[in-house]
Amino acid sequence: MIQQWGQLGSLKSKPKEDKPIPKPKIKPKEEKSSPKLESKPKEEKSSPKLDLSVDTMIDCLDTVGALGKWRLATIVKVKADKVKVNYYGWQSKWDEWIEKGSKRLAPLGT
Repeated sequence: MIQQWGQLGSLKSKPKEDKPIPKPKIKPKEEKSSPKLESKPKEEKSSPKLDLSVDTMIDCLDTVGALGKWRLATIVKVKADKVKVNYYGWQSKWDEWIEKGSKRLAPLGT
């Protein structure tokens, strides 16, 4: 016969009191005196210089469409403040003028 808790007095136990669990005592690590290494100043990576002359192949950010896509392009004309690029494999009707300082122009392979 299965007996349920509470029916027999001998099966009842005193409820345990909720006592906080003591936190273990952790000693802080002693700092060892070690010679400090002098760090060399980090050399800044210089990006390749962008050549904006005619017939130079570059990476160019094509902004047509919802998301821009980096494409291979060739500079076909140069003016004082902008360049005309032709996207590789696209007809000349898609050529566009881009300001020389634009972040849309990048050296090939970067």
